[in-house]
Amino acid sequence: MPQLGQGAIADPMVDKPIQPVGPEPEPDLSLSRRFFNLRTLLSFGVAAVILAIVATRADIDFAATWATMVKANPFLYVAAFSVYYASFPLRGLRWKRLGQNVGFDQESGGRLPSTLGLTRIILLSWLANCIVPAKLGDAYRGYLLKKNANVSFSKTMGTILAERIMDMIILFALLVLSALVVAHSRDSSTAVAILEGGLVVVALILVGLAGMRYLGRTIERLLPLRVRAFYRRFEDGTLQSFQHLPSVILLTVAIWMCEAGRLYFIGQSLSAGIDLSMVVFVALANSLLTALPFTPGGVGLVEVGVTGLLTIAVSKESALAITALDRSISYVSVIVVGLLFYIITSRKR
Repeated sequence: MPQLGQGAIADPMVDKPIQPVGPEPEPDLSLSRRFFNLRTLLSFGVAAVILAIVATRADIDFAATWATMVKANPFLYVAAFSVYYASFPLRGLRWKRLGQNVGFDQESGGRLPSTLGLTRIILLSWLANCIVPAKLGDAYRGYLLKKNANVSFSKTMGTILAERIMDMIILFALLVLSALVVAHSRDSSTAVAILEGGLVVVALILVGLAGMRYLGRTIERLLPLRVRAFYRRFEDGTLQSFQHLPSVILLTVAIWMCEAGRLYFIGQSLSAGIDLSMVVFVALANSLLTALPFTPGGVGLVEVGVTGLLTIAVSKESALAITALDRSISYVSVIVVGLLFYIITSRKR
């Protein structure tokens, strides 16, 4: 395997065997095969059915929705686009910190990609999440880092799990703060339901993390021999990530503020008059819906959920207009930009 410079990205679509780290099996994560398989097509079909049912039963004036969308202030729309993509370097820097926590700099001989290189990998993984179901992008991210830095795939997946745990905990804390204001100013059973669901998820995460920390060796002994080494590295990658937390927490909060900033500027571009607490609550609830692995990029679930939440504050047509513009950035543009990065990567190869 040729040596890759710092920040370089291997061709993510080529199914070439690489030398595994230790006894790890080579993960088969070809996006081309997974995109055209039956499961992916069915997931898009489910999303289409959800959207069709809601569109026919919600009694929305689509002409009024379109008329609202075309009045959007283009400068504020660009601001929403910019603040959203500012989150990707922050994600890259955070992942680099987690990789350093678990010793990837030493394990890879100092070849851990730069923050820019890790940002590219994250963007390609976002592309994967948008076109295939089951959050494959997380595994795809680990696969790309293994190819570029020759680090353990299972330990990399541990850093990604730790990242997701921190995301969910910080996300829930921010949701609580924003929901307190939303619930105080509006009678919203929806806000309470989302908080209850979030609380259950966070509780399960903390229980699972505690089990890994205190029962790890017991869990390992119960596993088949062929996966024990994989689990040990995965556990190490997860638990060792929780070091130097202040900087990681600050980066995580900044990332979620970028997510909220995107929706804020979209709302401002339409002069929707949504207060900041509502914007933060809806943006973070949007992220929770996106995390559900049922459809690629949460298609169908996010549109219905976000539009429903926004109707607490604005009309159905305005809510749908905000959702459509927001998803043009958080979903459609990710596919376009991700494909451009893939093309550039392929030409450099």
